[in-house]
Amino acid sequence: MYLCTNCLSLDVTKIERFIVCNKCSFKKPVVQYNRELEKAKMVVRFGYQYRKRQENDRRLNPKVKRAYYLPELDDIFGFLGLAVLNGVIGGLAYDAIKKMIKQLLNDPLVIKIDDEDFKKFLKSEREQEKFIKYIQAYRNKNLSSQGKKTAGNKGLKKNLHVKSKKSR
Repeated sequence: MYLCTNCLSLDVTKIERFIVCNKCSFKKPVVQYNRELEKAKMVVRFGYQYRKRQENDRRLNPKVKRAYYLPELDDIFGFLGLAVLNGVIGGLAYDAIKKMIKQLLNDPLVIKIDDEDFKKFLKSEREQEKFIKYIQAYRNKNLSSQGKKTAGNKGLKKNLHVKSKKSR
């Protein structure tokens, strides 16, 4: 399954080394798409999963200072993160992003995922809203700390520097 990073459509076909959106005709090399997906997974890991855990621990003990080792979330979270990041960059309204997430979450292949965190995520609109908010905040914090602004929609942009496992 692929996501059009231009219009957030799930109606995307892989043709040789490219993915092509059947809705808006946007074309992107699969290699570039996979790189963006890996970056999105890291944004989800630190911008959502890590923050959620830290906020929960600080609620119990405000003086807690820990570095966490968190298990990796299912790949679907990276896919959702890619949708949120590209929706934000493309200027899509919050409701459009939520609609796309709902569409994705109703996909029969996605519903079969056997992951406890994901099952909770599926059932909670509040958790889905928190996911969008946290990803947006993490992205905005990284961009403002680099003093760069985004313009237009070119995937995750080159100014969103999140190191993947391979680049460490």
